[in-house]
Amino acid sequence: MARTSRSIGLLPLLTLGILLQSVPSSVAAPWKPKVGDCVNYQTAEVFLATAKGTPTKCSAIHNIEVYRISKLQSGQILPELSAIELTQIANSACSSWSKTSKFLNQWTYRVPTNSQWKTGARWIRCEALKTADVADENGQLQVISFRGKKLDFK
Repeated sequence: MARTSRSIGLLPLLTLGILLQSVPSSVAAPWKPKVGDCVNYQTAEVFLATAKGTPTKCSAIHNIEVYRISKLQSGQILPELSAIELTQIANSACSSWSKTSKFLNQWTYRVPTNSQWKTGARWIRCEALKTADVADENGQLQVISFRGKKLDFK
């Protein structure tokens, strides 16, 4: 009899444990970018090196498509790099498009945010975008948002 009452007492605890494991966490896992991802940035974020952006379906409105992801070389500690060093790394990783695009005409890059760096992210993400042929009245490039996958190079 003692065995039966203990088994019945453990059943609710086991059930509770299973239910708690299936409850989604309120903290979202960091986005792990991959080639072909589509991202929508606020206009002011498009050319910022650490802007997070919002990954989205390519059928939705977006203004960036990821065309290359390169690993940072060992010994490169992102928070310690100067702006010039970061630009050199980005130019080396991103500027050599293998062919021209029929739609996309600019590139930019992203590096991990400090929080992403702390969780082990060690990449530089190369992103393509479309800008208008003419700058706005302030001399700024006008970024064009679009729907559908436009990435036609690697």
